[in-house]
Amino acid sequence: MELNPVKIVNNFVNSLKEMTLNQWLTYAVLIFLVVIFLLPLWSSVVSSLKSIDDVYATSPLLPASEITFSPYVEAMAELGQPMVNSAIFTIGGTLGSVGLGSVIGYGFAK
Repeated sequence: MELNPVKIVNNFVNSLKEMTLNQWLTYAVLIFLVVIFLLPLWSSVVSSLKSIDDVYATSPLLPASEITFSPYVEAMAELGQPMVNSAIFTIGGTLGSVGLGSVIGYGFAK
């Protein structure tokens, strides 16, 4: 099977032309809701890459004038060992759950 980019784009354009008003409105509302739900994540990531002066001086939605990773370095210096402990318990719990679930699933299958 050969992939033809022109044919793929033409099929996509034709499918857009065949959409009804109701479908357009549905997609518009869904895209709007996705943007609204992702704004807090965007704001957190953008603010975490700003210097402390930029955090207070600019909007939380605007990107930083100069990106800095110093807050991450400081956090890892302070929380390094607790993060390692959390990773050990999380990985151990996940592996234990998968292993036990596999054994029990095999028992149910037989």
